[in-house]
Amino acid sequence: MERRSDRATRFARWTFLAGGAYGVVAIVPGFFLEARLAVTTPPAITHPEFYYGFCGVAMVWQISFLLIVTDPIRFRPLVALSILEKLLFFGTCLVLFLTGRLAPGAPLLGGAQCPLVRGSAGIPFLRQVSEFPVQSTARVGCCVPEI
Repeated sequence: MERRSDRATRFARWTFLAGGAYGVVAIVPGFFLEARLAVTTPPAITHPEFYYGFCGVAMVWQISFLLIVTDPIRFRPLVALSILEKLLFFGTCLVLFLTGRLAPGAPLLGGAQCPLVRGSAGIPFLRQVSEFPVQSTARVGCCVPEI
């Protein structure tokens, strides 16, 4: 019979693999669609550093999801942060919508539902493996100079 932690780890691997792959596919086009976005959802972007900064940070999170796939138990603290990242994005879009700053048909509003589902999917994994210690493969003193 399969152990509960093995099932949870397999579930986490599939969840984060699907989420990371979906995120990369969804975010990469954003790096090339700034001009089109200005036409379809005016006004034009006046601070491209914020737009591309958001795309870059979002891409780094997708890469972190793919890193979690390699060893979900070891990267359990990163799993908790990734859940927070997903829930905060959904919460931000919800507040913007409720205050009238995000149109009902806005791409972010529809896209915010997927992170809510993906973020919530990591919670059962954390609950099932919470008793395991986080294992570090780093050797003491290998990268940090002694003081």
